[in-house]
Amino acid sequence: MKKTPLKFSSALTLRKIIKQELKKALSEVAVSPHQLLNDKEAAAFLKVAAGTLPVWRSKSKGPSFVKIGSCTRYRMSDLLDFISNNTINPR
Repeated sequence: MKKTPLKFSSALTLRKIIKQELKKALSEVAVSPHQLLNDKEAAAFLKVAAGTLPVWRSKSKGPSFVKIGSCTRYRMSDLLDFISNNTINPR
């Protein structure tokens, strides 16, 4: 299958299109600080194994969490606080 390259009348047009597409993509992934994430989503955000969060909870470690019935959820703001509170600044 032959791909036809896109043609733009100017670099300005290309910049506009890129800016629009970038804005659209960012709005799709924008996250509210109050958004609730499940274990899998929170683990992915923190770049840890999915089984790490339940272990941390059992040891009263890790980020704050919310229990809704039997479901565990993490606020995005709590995950960001956890990262901030665990940042080590070498001297």
